[in-house]
Amino acid sequence: MELEEGVQVDDDMILHISDAIETLSGQLAPWHDAFNQRYFSDLSFLLAALAFDMQQAVQLKFEIVRDVLATNDRRRIDNIVDNLSDFLGNIMT
Repeated sequence: MELEEGVQVDDDMILHISDAIETLSGQLAPWHDAFNQRYFSDLSFLLAALAFDMQQAVQLKFEIVRDVLATNDRRRIDNIVDNLSDFLGNIMT
């Protein structure tokens, strides 16, 4: 992503953008409420649950976080991220 020259990104800007997105999303109830309650407002978790199922998404999230924290080895998560566009293309068709 490329920012306009001279644009400063700081915590206040990120919070403002987050609030604006939340406000827009709130206008899409009941989908907004389901996203907040079922997926904890976490887009990556929503994608994982759609790709696998809820149980497997939760299991994978805990396994991957535990592995990265225990070993400081990011190869598994990096492989998933590297193949994400191929994976999303397959589930969207």
